[in-house]
Amino acid sequence: ALALRYKVFYEEMRAEATDEMATRKQDFDRYDAVADHLLVLDEDLGQGPEAVVGTYRLIMRDAAAQCGTFYSSAEYDIKILTALPDEILELGRSCVDATYRDRQVINLLWQGIIAYCVNYDIRLMFGCASLPGRDIEALQLPLSYLYHNHLAPKPIRPRAISTRYVDMNRIPAE
Repeated sequence: ALALRYKVFYEEMRAEATDEMATRKQDFDRYDAVADHLLVLDEDLGQGPEAVVGTYRLIMRDAAAQCGTFYSSAEYDIKILTALPDEILELGRSCVDATYRDRQVINLLWQGIIAYCVNYDIRLMFGCASLPGRDIEALQLPLSYLYHNHLAPKPIRPRAISTRYVDMNRIPAE
Protein backbone atom coordinates (compact mmCIF):
# COMPACT_ATOMS: atom_id res chain seq x y z
CA ALA A 1 0.00 0.00 0.00
CA LEU A 2 2.75 2.44 0.96
CA ALA A 3 4.74 1.79 -2.23
CA LEU A 4 1.65 2.17 -4.43
CA ARG A 5 0.73 5.40 -2.67
CA TYR A 6 4.25 6.72 -3.27
CA LYS A 7 4.08 5.79 -6.94
CA VAL A 8 0.71 7.49 -7.44
CA PHE A 9 1.02 10.54 -5.17
CA TYR A 10 4.68 11.45 -5.62
CA GLU A 11 5.83 10.01 -8.91
CA GLU A 12 2.63 10.40 -10.92
CA MET A 13 0.88 13.35 -9.25
CA ARG A 14 4.11 15.15 -8.33
CA ALA A 15 3.37 15.73 -4.64
CA GLU A 16 6.43 16.68 -2.58
CA ALA A 17 7.84 13.75 -0.61
CA THR A 18 9.98 14.02 2.49
CA ASP A 19 13.57 12.87 2.14
CA GLU A 20 12.76 9.68 4.05
CA MET A 21 9.78 8.92 1.82
CA ALA A 22 11.87 9.48 -1.29
CA THR A 23 14.61 7.19 0.02
CA ARG A 24 12.16 4.43 0.94
CA LYS A 25 9.86 5.08 -2.07
CA GLN A 26 6.89 4.83 0.28
CA ASP A 27 4.17 7.25 1.38
CA PHE A 28 3.68 6.93 5.13
CA ASP A 29 2.72 8.75 8.28
CA ARG A 30 1.96 7.94 11.91
CA TYR A 31 -1.54 6.68 11.08
CA ASP A 32 -0.36 3.79 8.93
CA ALA A 33 0.80 1.71 11.88
CA VAL A 34 -2.65 1.79 13.54
CA ALA A 35 -4.86 1.76 10.44
CA ASP A 36 -6.30 -1.13 8.52
CA HIS A 37 -5.23 -1.17 4.88
CA LEU A 38 -7.65 -2.44 2.28
CA LEU A 39 -5.84 -3.86 -0.73
CA VAL A 40 -6.78 -4.99 -4.22
CA LEU A 41 -4.21 -7.44 -5.54
CA ASP A 42 -3.38 -8.71 -9.00
CA GLU A 43 -1.70 -12.00 -8.19
CA ASP A 44 -0.47 -12.26 -11.79
CA LEU A 45 2.02 -9.56 -10.79
CA GLY A 46 3.45 -11.60 -7.93
CA GLN A 47 2.87 -12.36 -4.27
CA GLY A 48 4.47 -9.30 -2.68
CA PRO A 49 4.05 -5.53 -2.75
CA GLU A 50 4.18 -5.53 -6.55
CA ALA A 51 0.73 -7.18 -6.59
CA VAL A 52 -0.97 -4.21 -4.85
CA VAL A 53 -2.94 -2.30 -7.50
CA GLY A 54 -5.48 -0.50 -5.28
CA THR A 55 -5.65 0.61 -1.67
CA TYR A 56 -7.67 2.52 0.91
CA ARG A 57 -6.62 3.37 4.45
CA LEU A 58 -9.32 2.74 7.07
CA ILE A 59 -9.16 4.28 10.54
CA MET A 60 -11.72 3.61 13.25
CA ARG A 61 -12.10 5.49 16.54
CA ASP A 62 -9.82 3.21 18.60
CA ALA A 63 -7.02 3.44 16.03
CA ALA A 64 -7.32 7.23 15.84
CA ALA A 65 -7.18 7.40 19.64
CA GLN A 66 -3.75 5.73 19.50
CA CYS A 67 -2.56 8.71 17.44
CA GLY A 68 -4.51 11.24 19.48
CA THR A 69 -6.90 12.16 16.69
CA PHE A 70 -8.03 11.36 13.16
CA TYR A 71 -5.92 12.40 10.15
CA SER A 72 -8.78 14.65 8.95
CA SER A 73 -8.54 16.82 12.05
CA ALA A 74 -5.52 18.56 10.52
CA GLU A 75 -7.85 19.84 7.78
CA TYR A 76 -11.29 19.98 9.40
CA ASP A 77 -12.96 20.57 12.73
CA ILE A 78 -14.49 17.09 13.04
CA LYS A 79 -15.81 17.36 16.63
CA ILE A 80 -19.33 17.14 15.22
CA LEU A 81 -18.46 13.66 13.89
CA THR A 82 -16.41 12.40 16.80
CA ALA A 83 -19.23 13.38 19.18
CA LEU A 84 -21.57 10.89 17.48
CA PRO A 85 -22.18 7.79 19.61
CA ASP A 86 -21.98 5.32 16.71
CA GLU A 87 -18.80 3.83 15.26
CA ILE A 88 -17.27 6.06 12.60
CA LEU A 89 -14.70 5.32 9.93
CA GLU A 90 -12.19 7.63 8.31
CA LEU A 91 -11.37 6.71 4.71
CA GLY A 92 -8.16 8.02 3.24
CA ARG A 93 -5.01 7.64 1.17
CA SER A 94 -6.95 5.89 -1.55
CA CYS A 95 -5.27 5.25 -4.85
CA VAL A 96 -5.27 2.86 -7.78
CA ASP A 97 -2.37 2.05 -10.10
CA ALA A 98 -2.84 3.88 -13.42
CA THR A 99 -3.05 0.62 -15.38
CA TYR A 100 -5.97 -0.52 -13.20
CA ARG A 101 -8.06 2.66 -13.03
CA ASP A 102 -11.32 1.22 -14.10
CA ARG A 103 -14.66 0.49 -12.56
CA GLN A 104 -13.61 -3.03 -11.58
CA VAL A 105 -10.90 -2.01 -9.10
CA ILE A 106 -12.96 0.84 -7.65
CA ASN A 107 -15.89 -1.56 -7.22
CA LEU A 108 -13.64 -4.08 -5.46
CA LEU A 109 -12.41 -1.39 -3.08
CA TRP A 110 -15.97 -0.31 -2.28
CA GLN A 111 -17.11 -3.90 -1.82
CA GLY A 112 -14.32 -4.26 0.73
CA ILE A 113 -15.34 -1.03 2.47
CA ILE A 114 -18.97 -2.20 2.63
CA ALA A 115 -17.94 -5.56 4.11
CA TYR A 116 -15.74 -3.75 6.66
CA CYS A 117 -18.61 -1.42 7.64
CA VAL A 118 -21.01 -4.32 8.06
CA ASN A 119 -18.47 -6.29 10.10
CA TYR A 120 -17.75 -3.40 12.48
CA ASP A 121 -21.26 -1.84 12.47
CA ILE A 122 -19.95 1.45 11.13
CA ARG A 123 -22.67 4.07 10.77
CA LEU A 124 -20.78 6.96 9.22
CA MET A 125 -17.76 7.35 6.94
CA PHE A 126 -15.75 10.50 6.33
CA GLY A 127 -12.38 11.58 5.04
CA CYS A 128 -10.33 14.06 3.07
CA ALA A 129 -10.01 14.08 -0.68
CA SER A 130 -7.49 15.88 -2.85
CA LEU A 131 -7.94 17.80 -6.06
CA PRO A 132 -4.97 18.34 -8.38
CA GLY A 133 -3.22 21.68 -7.93
CA ARG A 134 -3.73 24.72 -5.75
CA ASP A 135 -5.23 27.20 -8.21
CA ILE A 136 -8.69 27.86 -6.76
CA GLU A 137 -9.93 29.42 -10.00
CA ALA A 138 -8.89 26.34 -11.98
CA LEU A 139 -10.78 24.20 -9.44
CA GLN A 140 -13.96 26.28 -9.33
CA LEU A 141 -16.03 23.76 -11.34
CA PRO A 142 -15.35 20.66 -9.18
CA LEU A 143 -15.54 22.71 -5.96
CA SER A 144 -18.87 24.21 -6.97
CA TYR A 145 -20.23 20.86 -8.13
CA LEU A 146 -19.38 19.31 -4.75
CA TYR A 147 -20.88 22.30 -2.93
CA HIS A 148 -24.17 22.23 -4.85
CA ASN A 149 -24.60 18.46 -4.99
CA HIS A 150 -22.69 16.62 -2.28
CA LEU A 151 -22.46 18.49 1.02
CA ALA A 152 -23.00 16.42 4.13
CA PRO A 153 -26.26 17.11 5.98
CA LYS A 154 -25.89 20.28 8.07
CA PRO A 155 -26.19 18.52 11.48
CA ILE A 156 -23.10 16.41 10.73
CA ARG A 157 -21.18 18.74 8.39
CA PRO A 158 -17.59 19.43 9.47
CA ARG A 159 -16.02 22.73 8.54
CA ALA A 160 -12.50 23.24 7.27
CA ILE A 161 -10.18 24.75 9.86
CA SER A 162 -9.78 28.49 9.30
CA THR A 163 -6.30 28.26 7.75
CA ARG A 164 -7.56 25.68 5.22
CA TYR A 165 -11.02 27.09 4.48
CA VAL A 166 -11.94 27.91 0.88
CA ASP A 167 -15.46 28.86 -0.15
CA MET A 168 -16.58 26.03 -2.45
CA ASN A 169 -19.57 27.99 -3.81
CA ARG A 170 -17.57 29.50 -6.66
CA ILE A 171 -20.10 29.42 -9.51
CA PRO A 172 -23.92 29.03 -9.63
CA ALA A 173 -25.39 25.53 -9.61
CA GLU A 174 -26.68 25.75 -13.14
